[in-house]
Amino acid sequence: MEEVDRIVRRRPYEARDKERLIKRIIELHENGMSQVDIAKTLNISRGTILRWNKELELFKARKPGQAGKLKNKKYHYDENYFKNIDTPNKAYLVGYITGDGTLHDRGKSKRLILSLAKELTMQEAIKFRKRYAPNEQNKYSLIINSTEMCNDLMRLGIKPRKTGFESWIDFKNEDLQWTYLRGFFDADGHFSKRGRIGFTGNREMFLSLLKFLHNQQLALTVHKVYPKQGCVDLFIYRKDDVLKIVRKLYAHGSIQLNRKYEKIKSFFDDIV
Repeated sequence: MEEVDRIVRRRPYEARDKERLIKRIIELHENGMSQVDIAKTLNISRGTILRWNKELELFKARKPGQAGKLKNKKYHYDENYFKNIDTPNKAYLVGYITGDGTLHDRGKSKRLILSLAKELTMQEAIKFRKRYAPNEQNKYSLIINSTEMCNDLMRLGIKPRKTGFESWIDFKNEDLQWTYLRGFFDADGHFSKRGRIGFTGNREMFLSLLKFLHNQQLALTVHKVYPKQGCVDLFIYRKDDVLKIVRKLYAHGSIQLNRKYEKIKSFFDDIV
């Protein structure tokens, strides 16, 4: 009987490489890579990955289309960042977004944007736009495209197209509340050369802010806001009140707009 020639198939890896490959498969899957792309990257078949995953339960298979979505996601960041506001830096970002909302600033504010990006692990997403007219300034921006993060911010009370409709967010925690206020101050606050601190926003939010300050026995002589085009201003003049407020503003967290901080520090030597 004539013998049949058999094609001997050789695996592209040795048995001793299996443990290394398995660790790499898990790592690449956690980084959002699909099974097809993992197979190509490691030069093994998708069937091998499926078999090992069935035997060893290396990872939970994603739903159809989910791997493609992750692949098309340009920047990787924690989409659950705003799910639970439990740190001063998270509270600061919520305050900053309450005031600004687009996470962009001008001129000397690049450091602030870098700080925000570092907190969200999105340094590579910072965009620079050179000014196009003499009356403009160079701009740095951090744009986050995440439905999950937007939904969490909306649940906190931040509304789309919120200009003029900002809401005071109560965190039921004094440290977080002051850091939240610092974020809002860095976005929409001001400090004068004479030592006056002020905020720009809407009447309803500032009535809540005044209530918060009064409960802290601060700004007890301030009872009104000053209307201007499309918004209102809240000013606090009394030096003792201003000093106590800025001390509390900068007591917690690591993100701040240094330009404003240095201006305040040049007026009060002992704020922090």
